[in-house]
Amino acid sequence: MSITESQMQECITEMVKGIVEYPDQVVIEKSSDDMGILFLVKVHPGDTGRVIGRDGITTNAIRRIIHAMRISPPNRVSVKIDAPSRQRDGY
Repeated sequence: MSITESQMQECITEMVKGIVEYPDQVVIEKSSDDMGILFLVKVHPGDTGRVIGRDGITTNAIRRIIHAMRISPPNRVSVKIDAPSRQRDGY
């Protein structure tokens, strides 16, 4: 059975929405090129830590699931969390 890119995107969306505090702010952007597919996960800034998890364990689990589902071609499927940069006041 083959899985489509939109099904992968839907799967990522449902997984992320299940662990965040602000599920209505989950956005998954998909881009593709000759190297493969990139899913960029955007969440509320307060949910970034939840999606990444301690030592990246949650993000790595999402990646493992998606890699197990991947389609070919393209052979490469990447999931990236869009973490906002943190700036300290006065530094």
